[in-house]
Amino acid sequence: MANAVIAFTTGSTQLPDIGRLVYNGCTFSSLFYSSISLTTVSDEANRTIKYSEITLTVDGYVTLRDVGPPLAIVEEDINPIMTQLHQLLTAQGGALAYVGRGFDIVINQPGAGGGGGAVLRPGLPRGGAVLNNVIAGQNQPADLVWGPVPKLIDYQPLGAGLSAHVKWAVVIRISPIKKGAGFKGVNGSSPLLQFNYETSVSFGEDGFSRLSVRGVLEIPMTRQPNQASRTVPATADDFRGVVERRVLSNIDLSRFRITSREFPLSRDKRTLTFDVTAEEKPFMDLPPNCTVARGTFDVRPARTGPGLALWLCSLRATYTLRNDVPRRQAYLLFLALVRHRMAQSKLFKPPTIKEKKAEGGGLLKGIGDFFLNPFGVQRLNPALGVIDLFRPTGSKKQAEDVTKPIIIDFSMSEGLYLDSKTVSFSCTWRICVRFEHILVASGLWAKLPEVDAQGRNLWATSIQAVSGEKSWITNRVDPTLDVIVDFGSTE
Repeated sequence: MANAVIAFTTGSTQLPDIGRLVYNGCTFSSLFYSSISLTTVSDEANRTIKYSEITLTVDGYVTLRDVGPPLAIVEEDINPIMTQLHQLLTAQGGALAYVGRGFDIVINQPGAGGGGGAVLRPGLPRGGAVLNNVIAGQNQPADLVWGPVPKLIDYQPLGAGLSAHVKWAVVIRISPIKKGAGFKGVNGSSPLLQFNYETSVSFGEDGFSRLSVRGVLEIPMTRQPNQASRTVPATADDFRGVVERRVLSNIDLSRFRITSREFPLSRDKRTLTFDVTAEEKPFMDLPPNCTVARGTFDVRPARTGPGLALWLCSLRATYTLRNDVPRRQAYLLFLALVRHRMAQSKLFKPPTIKEKKAEGGGLLKGIGDFFLNPFGVQRLNPALGVIDLFRPTGSKKQAEDVTKPIIIDFSMSEGLYLDSKTVSFSCTWRICVRFEHILVASGLWAKLPEVDAQGRNLWATSIQAVSGEKSWITNRVDPTLDVIVDFGSTE
C-alpha cells in the first residue's frame, strides 16, 4: 500500500463557459444565475391546455456587441448607450435564445413560424458552433401572446456603459401542440389557441324558445418578422368563418331567426368573442329577403246591426328588406299576400236559408254546425292535410258565382332618412259572406307557400348568406390599419 498511486484531481483549472443567453441583441455573460418556473394555462372551457407560461429569471451580466473602440467615460457619451441597453432589455417581443443550461428556449428567431411547439431539449452540446446553429435555425417557434414580455428588476451600469449587472425576468408563452394541428391559424401554420362556447335555451311565457350562444376564439400572435416590426399581420376577426362553420350553421333557420350577432375583437387583436341570439319563429314565417316583417289583419262588419253579411278586411304590413335587394320587392310581397287572402273568399258560397231548411234542422242547425265545425271539414281527422281546411263545401259553380272581393282602400308609407329601412302598406277590401264562413272566406290565417318544390324553407334560403358571420357588408377588421406604438412613438 505504501507504493500505491492514488488518482485524485479537482478537474481542469479553467472553467468552461456553459450556456448562452441572448435577448434582443443583448448577450449575457456566461457568469449568470438563472431559474425557470413553468405553469400551464387552460382554455376558458377548462378542458385543454392552450399554452405553457414560462418565467425565466436571470441574475448576471449583460453586454452590448463591441462596435468599436471603448467610449470615453463621460456622461454625455455613456448615456445613449445605457439608454439603448435599457430599451433593448425591456422591449417586448424580442428574439430570445436560452440554451445549454438543460432547458433550451429559442423564441422569435428570424423565420419564426408564430405558434408552434417550443424548443425544449434537455442539454445541448457545449460547442459554440452547435449553439449558434440552434439560435440561427429557421422556422423556430414564436411567442404566442405578443411576447416575450421582459421585466427589468435591478440594473447596475458597468464598464463604460457597455455592460451592466442586471436582475432580469422574462415571461414566454409557448404551445406544446405541434404546428399544423387542429384548426389553421396565423399564415395557415399555427393552431388556434382556443375555441369554445356555451349555449343557453330559454322559454318565454308564450312557450316559444330562445337560443343563445356565447364563446371565444383565440389565436397566437407575435411581431413578424422581428421585434422592430410595428405592423399587425392578422387578427382573430379573420377567423369568423370558424364560428360560421362550427356554431351558426347549426341554427335551423327554417325554425329560428337570428335576432342579434356580436363579434367583439380584443385590443391586442388575438381574441374574438361572439354572442349570437336566435328566437323561434311564430306561426307565419317571414317573407323572403326580409330581415324583419310585421303586420296586422283585421276583419270587421262593414256596418253595425243585424245580418253580419258584409265585411271589411284590412291588411297592414311593414317590411325591412336586406339592404342589397331592391325596395320594390316589399311591394310585390305585400301584393302577393293581399291576392292570396282575397282569393279565399272564392272558396265558399254560403247556402241560403231555404237550402238550410231543405237539409233539415233549419237555420239553427246551420249555426250549430258552424260552432262545432266552422271549416266544414273533419278537423280531428289527422289524415287531413292543411289544404283540406280550404277545400270548398259548395259546388264549383257556387264558388264561381260568389261575389268577388272589392278593394276600397290602398295606401303605402315609406320611412325616410334613419327610418328608410322600412316600408309599409295597407289594403282594405269588402266581401259579402255569411258569419258561419267568415273565418275561411276572409283569408284569416291563410299563408303563402313557405317552402319551394324541394321542401326548402324560402325565407331561410334567401337570408342564409347574411345571417351568419357577416351581412351584406362583411365588416372585416383590416389589420393594416393597426399599428404598434413603442416607447411613446407617435408613428
